Amino acid sequence: MPETILLTGYFRVKYPKEAADVSVNGTLSVEQLCEIKTTENLQKS
Repeated sequence: MPETILLTGYFRVKYPKEAADVSVNGTLSVEQLCEIKTTENLQKS
């Protein structure tokens, strides 16, 4: 099973806008995952 599918529940809670995209496409693109991770890391620092 693709990793992106397993992550959708987590993203649905933490990133509602991206989760809406997931429900349409079924998966997050690599670009979206990288963007989310970058944003998350910036918020932590």
